[in-house]
Amino acid sequence: MSIRQPGKIVRLLVFVWFVIIFAVLMYFTTARLVDFDPQAALLDNATEPTFYAELDSFLKSQYGTVQGRAFHIYDSDCFCQMVAGAHIADVKQLVDNARMENIAISLSEQPDIEQFLPSVPAIIIYNEASELIYVGPYSTGYLCTTGNGLVEALIPKMSQPVSEPVVMSLARGCYCNI
Repeated sequence: MSIRQPGKIVRLLVFVWFVIIFAVLMYFTTARLVDFDPQAALLDNATEPTFYAELDSFLKSQYGTVQGRAFHIYDSDCFCQMVAGAHIADVKQLVDNARMENIAISLSEQPDIEQFLPSVPAIIIYNEASELIYVGPYSTGYLCTTGNGLVEALIPKMSQPVSEPVVMSLARGCYCNI
């Protein structure tokens, strides 16, 4: 036996370890790739004339106003919440920089929000005129990151009037259906 033999074994074991870790990572990320609105409930509800008024009324009854606010809906038991943590923090910072307000809504503390959203993590954004700008997920894809975010471009519009809100129901990514 040569002295070089143990080095080859170590390299082989390291390579096998990387392959196993990569396979496990791919399995868990692929398993979490789901539709944000699998039953098209948000899409259907958003076409109802009363949907926006009911959402406004619900949020106002719980939080006083919707004016200039981003409502971050989360479930701490959702694995995707952890995956999206850094992106959500970035979005909250953008809202703060726009001099608007962030409101965090926990599903465990406010289960009635489920009537408006099919999955979490999700965000609802209103402008300074209390007009709904956006309802839906933060982003799409395997990982919820700033690079594949859906809401970053909308946050500067929190100080502008909108003609129609963006309701993002046709998204696929890491979400926990509720």
